[in-house]
Amino acid sequence: MKISPSQMATYKKIINGAHDFFNQDTIVWVRKTYGLQRYGEDNGSNITTESITLKCLNAYNYFRSWPMTDETVGGKIDKESMVVLLNNKYLDDLGYMTAEGNFDFDPGTDHFIFQGQRMDAAGETPMSQAGDEPLLTMLILKREPTKTGSDKY
Repeated sequence: MKISPSQMATYKKIINGAHDFFNQDTIVWVRKTYGLQRYGEDNGSNITTESITLKCLNAYNYFRSWPMTDETVGGKIDKESMVVLLNNKYLDDLGYMTAEGNFDFDPGTDHFIFQGQRMDAAGETPMSQAGDEPLLTMLILKREPTKTGSDKY
């Protein structure tokens, strides 16, 4: 069965409209920003962070993508059990998509906080393709252990 352009437009409208109803959990994106001093020197002290609250749909232990487990004396520890779905139109409306249509975050320096737990992105993939573009972005997050041994950020 071939999907007509009008049917695809209806599909996109449904996916983007559904964001207002089911993507209601929140996650804090801690984005690092860099600036130069007055005369252009970069001595490393110009790094600041910006906390951005994003609406998303979270899935816990729902399925495993690129599983990361560590062997310990007590067994295996799952360090990656959360998937976050972000609506691309929502991110674009906020100005957080690149010109190529990707979520504009830096997995090397940015991190996320969910319910007090600091998490790093372990992967990003486009989802819910609509023929000509992905409508959702899936982030796979892993818990970051703290130096104090606490699970809280």
